Amino acid sequence: MNAILSTIESTEINEIQHLLNKQLSVKSILKLFEGRIHLDAQELLHLINQLLIPRKPEETTYKRKKAPLNNNELFPQVILYFEKYYSQRKYASTTLEIHMRTLRGFLTFLTKTFIEDGPFSSLNDMKSLTKMMVHAYEEYLVDRLNSEQLQLCTVTKYLVTLRLFLKMLSKESIVKISYVIPESLRGRAKRSNDYIEIEEIKVLLDSIVLSKSRVKTRDLAVILLVMELGCRPIEVTNIKLTDVSLSERQITLYCEKSGLRKLKISKDLCMVINKFLEIRSILNVQHEYLFINAFGEPVTRKGIASIFERTNRKAFGELRFNAKALRHTYATNALDNENDFDEVSASMGHKHRCSTEWYIHRSVQRLLNRTLPHNPLKRIEESDA
Repeated sequence: MNAILSTIESTEINEIQHLLNKQLSVKSILKLFEGRIHLDAQELLHLINQLLIPRKPEETTYKRKKAPLNNNELFPQVILYFEKYYSQRKYASTTLEIHMRTLRGFLTFLTKTFIEDGPFSSLNDMKSLTKMMVHAYEEYLVDRLNSEQLQLCTVTKYLVTLRLFLKMLSKESIVKISYVIPESLRGRAKRSNDYIEIEEIKVLLDSIVLSKSRVKTRDLAVILLVMELGCRPIEVTNIKLTDVSLSERQITLYCEKSGLRKLKISKDLCMVINKFLEIRSILNVQHEYLFINAFGEPVTRKGIASIFERTNRKAFGELRFNAKALRHTYATNALDNENDFDEVSASMGHKHRCSTEWYIHRSVQRLLNRTLPHNPLKRIEESDA
């Protein structure tokens, strides 16, 4: 490859790359450059194939505009103490991050509303916190709820964070304020449980297989994994090369919420992953994570969401379902097919049975919705009316 590159001007290489980015066919590029550069057709084809492989840019061409902020810069000391306090009590890091951002909103409210009593940034500062301030925050959330700026379930989440914060302050003997969320402000978020029909899934998979995307093998492997195992996107991003055993048709999933679990995968999925590994081996990847982005870096949860959105829009012209919907579909199908309840619960990574029982309730509702419109008694009542 280096020998070929040395015989070509950089402007011509850039032109070839530009034409590839415009999705011009290899045949058309070969015709355009015929006789223009000192390469025969075979060498030119080899060059184009190399340029088709996504490569990580050189360090000199890829720089962050701004270094990411760390938690010490994002959050005041009291919130960092809150994080440490509840991480020792086995709270998941993703859950804690949500609480920390909500708590920062509470402290911002205190700083703006009770200027003379501030600051509210350290653990010691919290000694000036009073029950009146807590109720003022509650009234502030109610006002936003009444003006439809917030939903009831969101207000409940904010107050749950506040309750945890006050509980910590009480345990640490900073301030003794007992708090119970008012009954009128206890709302539950609407729990989604989308069910994707097999016909729609087939259309999506066919559109990936028939596409000319350079990452279609990776996209296909990711979507098949979620569809076949019902795994979470975070678990897909955590998969390392050592977690995959194609000879045993087994894969190890991990996330803080569920810990480790090993699951069997199908022959078809093994074939797709194996094909992706062949492509991955060509790239100069400097880590052990299985799935990578266009720069060879580990794919993120946002990357997984992007895969689903892009493939959906290619297949349907719109975003019809995400990874979570496929996870729900897996659980519903597993229970509908009379698999052992505990085995389904374990494969989903559920810690509590009630999480799996929800899918039984949704399965029944889905079946009733399909059946009741054709209920003969209902039809008799309609004819008598």
